[in-house]
Amino acid sequence: MKRDNLHFNWNGQLGHQKTWNFVIGSRESGKSVDSWMHLYNAFIRKKRPSIVLRRRVADMTTAYIEDIATLLNKFIDTPIQLVYMKGDVKSGIVDVKIAPADEKLSAPKIKKLDTFIRIIGLSVPLSRIKSMVLPNVRYIFFDEFICNTRMNEKYLREEAFAIKEIYTTYNREADSPITFLAAGNPYSVYCPQFTDLKVDTRLLKPGAFIVG
Repeated sequence: MKRDNLHFNWNGQLGHQKTWNFVIGSRESGKSVDSWMHLYNAFIRKKRPSIVLRRRVADMTTAYIEDIATLLNKFIDTPIQLVYMKGDVKSGIVDVKIAPADEKLSAPKIKKLDTFIRIIGLSVPLSRIKSMVLPNVRYIFFDEFICNTRMNEKYLREEAFAIKEIYTTYNREADSPITFLAAGNPYSVYCPQFTDLKVDTRLLKPGAFIVG
């Protein structure tokens, strides 16, 4: 499947060289696809891994990781699989590696592969997150950063603080500043990060583009 010019892409926004980048848009608008392609290209071209944030450890499932591989395989030439240590999923921090789609790998071989993404559950204690180093991270990606409160989804206590702590921790070990990407559905224009960054949410309307 080829990329087109009809769906969302980050290029214009990232040209402003800002640390914190957010997009709110409807489902199927391409915001997640373009985000994942940025993470994939950073790893394939520069060998730079990325951090992927999930709000809760329960959101980190094998199905979620398999869906990432399915999405990427729609847009890349050579099919891949995502491999990881299954037991790490429940811990809330899991390093995911890339391998050819048809290759069978033992646990020792998986451990030797370079990390493509580290998925972190924000509900994991910060002390554990900060104790695990991953050099030269390129992006931190937070998909579905806006909660659907109608479905009883809830933000974490001190969520914005936790995200900034994670950013600072990994940015110390990066050759160039990490870029934060967040994509969300238009359930609301409120979220803890907007409050923390003092975003004037009254300006957030369809078609709006705000740089600050």
